[in-house]
Amino acid sequence: MDKITLTRDQLYDIVWSKPISVLAKEFGLSDNDLRKICKNHNIPLPYMGYWSKLRHGKPVRKVMLPTGDGTEIIITPSNEVPQANQNQGISGTILEKEMKPKYKHLLQVPARLSNPDDLIVNVKNALADKNFYPHYGLISAGSGFLNITVAPENVPRALRFMDTLIKLLRARGHETNNVKDTSHLVVFGEPLVIRLQEKLRYEYVIEGKYHWKTRHEHPTGIFMLRTWKNYHWHQKVWSDGKVLIEEVLEKIVVGIELLAQKEKAKQIELEEYWAQQEEEQRIKKERHDREELDGANFQALLAQSQIWKRSQVLCEFITAIESKLIVDSELTDESREWLDWAKKKAEKFNPLNNIELIIS
Repeated sequence: MDKITLTRDQLYDIVWSKPISVLAKEFGLSDNDLRKICKNHNIPLPYMGYWSKLRHGKPVRKVMLPTGDGTEIIITPSNEVPQANQNQGISGTILEKEMKPKYKHLLQVPARLSNPDDLIVNVKNALADKNFYPHYGLISAGSGFLNITVAPENVPRALRFMDTLIKLLRARGHETNNVKDTSHLVVFGEPLVIRLQEKLRYEYVIEGKYHWKTRHEHPTGIFMLRTWKNYHWHQKVWSDGKVLIEEVLEKIVVGIELLAQKEKAKQIELEEYWAQQEEEQRIKKERHDREELDGANFQALLAQSQIWKRSQVLCEFITAIESKLIVDSELTDESREWLDWAKKKAEKFNPLNNIELIIS
C-alpha cells in the first residue's frame, strides 16, 4: 500500500467516521500505531462507548479538534503489526519464540543502568531521597512515580529491570505513563496497572512484659511484578524463583499483551451486553408506550360512546318536551326560543358532530 498524506482536519474527520480498529486495517497499521499518530498530532479520538451509543441512536458528544499547525500527516503502511495483536488466540509460547529473534538486544537486563528512560530517571532521583523512612524495610517513591517498592539495597536491580521492560514494551508499540499514585501501561489501547515490589517474609516474635505475639516483616530480595486492569484478583504475577524475572522478559511482555487482549475483549463484550440491554429496554418501553396509548385511546372511545348515548337521550327528551307543548297548545314564542336553545346545545353536545376529534 502506498503512503497516505492527510491534513489534521482530514484525519480528524476520518477517525470520527469509523472505529480505530477498522481504520487501522484500511491504513495497513496496528490500532496502537494509528492511536500514536493521532496523539502526536493532538487529534482527539472517540471515547469508550461512543460507537455503541451512536449505533443505537443514543446522544453522543464529538470532541472538537484543538488548534494546530498545517503540517501534513504522512501515514506509512506497515506490515509489522505487533504479534500479540495480530495473533489473538495464538499461545504465549509461540509468541515468545517469535519475539526472541526480533528483540534479542532488548531481552537482556544490563549489569549497569545505561541511558535510562525518563520514568526511570525520575523514580531513581525520588528513591535517592535520604528522607525516606523504610516501611517494613521497603521504600517507594510514592505518588507520581513508577511504582517500585523494594529494599534500598535492591533499588539498582529494580531500576535496571524496569528500564529494560519499559524499553521493550515501547519497542512493541506500547506506552507507559503515570496516573496519580498508580503506574499504567497502555497496551492495545487498554490501561494496565504495573507494579514491581519485593516480597516480605513474616515471622512472629513473643516479646514484651506480657509476652505478646507480634508479627515482624523482613525483605526477602525476591522480586514480584504484578499487572492488572481494574481488579487485583484478575492480575498477572511473575516472581523470582529458580529463574529470576530478568530471564523471562519475553514471557512477561507476552503475558501483558495477552492480558490486554483479554481485557479488551471483555470490554467489547461488556459494551455489547449493555447495548443489548439498552435495546431490549427501548423495545420494552416502546411496547409499553404503545399499550398505554392504546389503552388510553380505548378509554377515550368508551367515554365518547357514553357522551353520544347521553346526547341521544337528551335529543329524545327535547323532542318529547316539544311534542307535549304542541299537544297541550302551549307552544309560545318563549317556549320556541327555549327549544331552539336546547336543540343547539344538544347538537353541540353530540360527539358525532365533531367526529374528526374522535378518530384523530
